[in-house]
Amino acid sequence: MNEKRAAHIRMVVAMTKAGHQDMVLTKDKSAYFLRGIIDYADNGRHANLDVRWAPSTYQYSKSASVLKHEKSSYQQRSDKSQADTKLHAEHIIPNSLIFKRLLEVFMEKHNLLPNVS
Repeated sequence: MNEKRAAHIRMVVAMTKAGHQDMVLTKDKSAYFLRGIIDYADNGRHANLDVRWAPSTYQYSKSASVLKHEKSSYQQRSDKSQADTKLHAEHIIPNSLIFKRLLEVFMEKHNLLPNVS
């Protein structure tokens, strides 16, 4: 595991130690922060849509695999007219769901879940 990914994991652990209320209050930043766990290449470089590191870090569908080594596939991501010729990475599990589950695990561990009888 590379150093940056390990650092992000340590920060997520620290977030849980801050407590449920702090995690909820900083949800927009905390949920986004979880991306750091998966967005770094093995060499420690940020891989998100970088033609140098993304192809070796992320897996692509068969349709996208023909584009993954073309630099132009990563450029001008916001150009809607280029939709069929560029890559758009989507997380298999959305960050918001990962964050929600992190909160649930925290609440289960600390017996903070509401009593449903």
